[in-house]
Amino acid sequence: MAKKKTKVIKSSAGLKFREDKEKSFYVGISKPDEIRRSLLEGARDLVTYLQRYEKLKELRNEKLEKIQEAKSLVKEINSLILKLRREFPKTNLKVQVREEQKPKKIQEVEIPKESIPIPKPDIRRKQVTDIEKLESELAEIEEKLGRI
Repeated sequence: MAKKKTKVIKSSAGLKFREDKEKSFYVGISKPDEIRRSLLEGARDLVTYLQRYEKLKELRNEKLEKIQEAKSLVKEINSLILKLRREFPKTNLKVQVREEQKPKKIQEVEIPKESIPIPKPDIRRKQVTDIEKLESELAEIEEKLGRI
């Protein structure tokens, strides 16, 4: 019997093949544990990347749903505002914005801290003044309504 000429080819992954003129087939693997470990690590990484990608897709879908929900709420609010404006009577009253008075500039004088008594703020008086302001504004509004 005549032997066929074969040629051994080594791949970069450490695989050995015999090349026959008729066909190529698997012969052996050098360091199979390392190759198996690298393949399994690659598969594990691929699975984790796919899982992260799926989570990302879910987040994008949730984001789009929330955006659509927000858009529908804004449309509903705008339509309710339009209905409300139609129901209100038309008037020529405009809101007046009061400008705050700017305090005058005071010259700074250094005084020792020990000689200055620190007054305690009277919280009740401050609340009363706010309440009084609101009551006076309410009285003004009621007076304007009485004139109409």
